[in-house]
Parts: sequence; structure tokens; C-alpha cells
Amino acid sequence: MIGQDEKMVDLDEFIDKYKPGGMMFRPAPAADIKRQIKQIQNHSKYPLFFAANLESGGNGIISEGTWLGMPMQMAATDNTDAAFQLGNVAGYEANQVGCNMSFAPIVDIDNNFRNPITNTRTYGSDPKRVLKMAQAQRKGLEENHVIPVIKHFPGDGVDERDQHLLSSINSLSAEDWSNTYGHIYKTFIDQGISTIMIGHIYQPAWERKLQKGIADQDLRPASASKLLINGLLRKELGFNGLAMTDATAMVGYNVILPRKELLPATINAGVDMILFNKISMKIIKLSQKLLNLGLSLKNASTKQSHAFLQLKLPKIF
Repeated sequence: MIGQDEKMVDLDEFIDKYKPGGMMFRPAPAADIKRQIKQIQNHSKYPLFFAANLESGGNGIISEGTWLGMPMQMAATDNTDAAFQLGNVAGYEANQVGCNMSFAPIVDIDNNFRNPITNTRTYGSDPKRVLKMAQAQRKGLEENHVIPVIKHFPGDGVDERDQHLLSSINSLSAEDWSNTYGHIYKTFIDQGISTIMIGHIYQPAWERKLQKGIADQDLRPASASKLLINGLLRKELGFNGLAMTDATAMVGYNVILPRKELLPATINAGVDMILFNKISMKIIKLSQKLLNLGLSLKNASTKQSHAFLQLKLPKIF
């Protein structure tokens, strides 16, 4: 959930009430971010993830942070050291205030220059360059003990839609997807990437490949698709880490199904962590009600808990 302002809420009460698995902070003065993260981390029973969009530098977490440039600017150098320094500087500055997770590198491919989301946020339209630059950025982050989260599976940048406004569509054939986006994700997975962010993005070709005869109305964006997460990401690509959604306040998520059906669909799809922009007791109570009703969540929630703690345990010691 979104990081809270100590001037607006009692941080200890907030943690006791909502028991979040992590918090995502927007840029604020370094002293404030550091103080709040330290207080929350000390009060929480379990160590929390503290994340930020470290896409262009340390300015993603602290207002005094260094802005190095957008990923496409790094790609224009065709020098992986530029991408490494992007991760290194952002990671160093994030680590100084207790931020331990980066919602980056972005491994989308800028196949469509009209796409309003990817564009300069990507390492460009060449999958090979995207891969090598993202690998370098990952190295820079990890050297500063910041967990990299690659995004947005199954891959943005094909159409002209904005996930914030409606679900977007990766319309590549299964073969073309495997040779581009799939190759990038498979390489990261084979190299041990721990966390992948799931987008509100359709990939119809792979859903149809995994379930012959699936009706159009049964296709789902990845954030609610068991075929794309448990099927494609986990079984086909071999991912055994933490899968988290992109922000679920986006319209691209909420237009899929009614909320009472959407949350269990997301959990059953293989998602381990749900990213909320806003949190309320209404959502908490709905989630608890669904669990109490036993809507096929028992085995899924146990598996998710194991993945969640497996990534957190190294942070305890």
C-alpha cells in the first residue's frame, strides 16, 4: 500500500490495523522517509518491503535524490555502464533511507511509439538492448541491497492503451512473444530474479495456446489470469518467486470483474502480493469474508505466504 505520512496518521496504529506486507513511497525529504521507514520497520512484527519507482534515479524515493535520466536515454548510449549507474545510484540513495525494493527495471519493449506508458520509460524497441540494459540496472540495484522488480508482465508497449484507464493488450503471437518478451523474462528467471510485477495486460495468444477453445469473454488480463501466471509465467517459464500486481486502483484492473470476484481470481491466478494505492477496512473485510467463505483460496494462500516469507527471510538476518 502507499506509504503513510506521519503528520496524517499514527504509523504504529496504522501497521497494527492493516498489517501490510509492504509500503510504496512517493518522493519526500530524505530525513522524513528515513525516520518513517525506521519507525514502521521497528514496529512491524515482520520486516516490510519498502518500495519506490526507482526508474530514473534516487529521485524516485527522496526529493533530494539524483535524477540520472530515463531508461531510453541510458539506452541511447548503448553502454551498459550507464544502466548500471542508474541502478547503482538509485540503489545507494534508496538504501540510505531504508528503501529495500525497486519497482524497476522496466523490461517492456517500445514496439509502438504511440504507447503512453512505455515510451521513454523503456530501454527502447530492440529486445536485446532492453535485456542487456535491464540486466545492468538490476546489478546496480542488487549491489546496494535493493530488490529489483521487473515489470510489467506479460509486457507493455504493443498497443496504444493506458493500463490506468483500461486494460491493455499484448497482441503478439505466442511465437513472437516467446522470442521477444518471453526471452527477456526467461533470461531473468534463469538468472534468479526474485520478483515480477504483473500488469493489467492481456496476452490472448498464450491464453488460447494454453486452453484450446477458450471463449473471448473468458480471456483475462494477466493480473487475473491463472493461464498467464500459473500457466505461462510459472510452468512454461519456470518462475518460482514473488508475483505482485501492478496498482489495483487502475481502471485497467477494476473493469475485469466485480470486485468480489476479482480479488479471489487474482489470488487463484498465482499472485502473491496485491498492490493497493488505497486501503480501507471495506477491502480488508471483503478479503477476510472471501477467505472465510473458502472460495478455493486455502491452498493458494498457503503457497503465496511461503513465497512471501521466502523473499523476506534474508532481510531478517
